[in-house]
Amino acid sequence: MSPSGSGEREAEVPAEVPAEEPAEVPDEEALDAAVPSAAGAAEERTNGTDTDAASPPERRVEALEAELAELDAQYARAVADYQNLRRRSEEGRREQTRVTLASMIARYLPVFDDLDRAIESVDEEIAEHPWVEGIRAVGRKFQDTLEASGVMELAPLGEDFDPNVHEAVSYAPGPEGQVIAVVRRGFSLGGHVIRVPMVVVGDGREAADQTETTQAEGTQ
Repeated sequence: MSPSGSGEREAEVPAEVPAEEPAEVPDEEALDAAVPSAAGAAEERTNGTDTDAASPPERRVEALEAELAELDAQYARAVADYQNLRRRSEEGRREQTRVTLASMIARYLPVFDDLDRAIESVDEEIAEHPWVEGIRAVGRKFQDTLEASGVMELAPLGEDFDPNVHEAVSYAPGPEGQVIAVVRRGFSLGGHVIRVPMVVVGDGREAADQTETTQAEGTQ
């Protein structure tokens, strides 16, 4: 037996482990170039964040200003519409009041006409009688009441005949187209005629000519 065969195994020689390559160390120029680049990127991110953070409030202010201007315009239109509505309502109420009053007064005017005719037909012998004076007082009170209500008597005598505000009942010698007599009085309320006056209109002939013509006809 050989000395190595004494029952002991030969020692195993470990396999060689490949040595690790040393990490690559960047040189100083690469580091100097990388640092400003990273700093610039960070600054850009910061600036962008500031711009994005500042823009929404500015846009919000602009939107609020535009909304406020629109609300102001709507308010002005609403005020104008309300004032127009109130004006129309007041005008409508005044017109309704005038129409109602005119209708009521028109119903009483025939009574006023009867008083006038009654006074005009009184005989001279009893013209100073107390009861006649009482009728005159009633007529004056009636007229004062009309005037207090805004009713004005029309005075067409001597005016040119106007078919819109006069009612011709006959023609007589006098200035042509001119009102020469009033048969029934007319009245207005608030500038509106509630009853036109009945009038006699001149036909252009002179009263003297008419008298001569009448006398000539009588001698024939």
